[in-house]
Amino acid sequence: MNKGVSNRNRPCELCYLDWIRLYFSKRLNKIKTTKKSPNYIALGFALGTLLAILPTPGISIVFGIILLLIFPRISKISMMAAIAVWNPFVTAPIYALSYEIGDLFFRDHEVLRIELTSLNQAWNFSKRLLFGTSIIGLTASLLSFFMIKYSVLAYRNRLKDRQTPNQP
Repeated sequence: MNKGVSNRNRPCELCYLDWIRLYFSKRLNKIKTTKKSPNYIALGFALGTLLAILPTPGISIVFGIILLLIFPRISKISMMAAIAVWNPFVTAPIYALSYEIGDLFFRDHEVLRIELTSLNQAWNFSKRLLFGTSIIGLTASLLSFFMIKYSVLAYRNRLKDRQTPNQP
């Protein structure tokens, strides 16, 4: 630290964007170093992504645990990391986009008439939101599967290259 410069007058050493990058890189490194196969690591992250994006806040962890009990080969670390990455702060804007996507598909559909107005509104809102989040969730899951699988394979290849001695 420089002499005569106090910490209060210095700008933050770690700005918000650096903190976000560090947060995601720590979770990605934890995923890449697990001993599971790249397919099971990527599948765990993809399923965690789908569970986290679907509008089931809080329950997604329970669904994740149930899936891990049914399919024990799936990487637990990658699934829970995906649920942590797709936290409510990240998914809130996705829900607005999901509703708009669902509205594109259900705009011209006949409205189901229920005697109670609030139930009618809830039904119309829910079907649009669920349809939109399903599309976004499946798309994000597929993309994350391939991104995580490629990342794990590239990481393991770099480790293998570093560990093998150079031959003349």
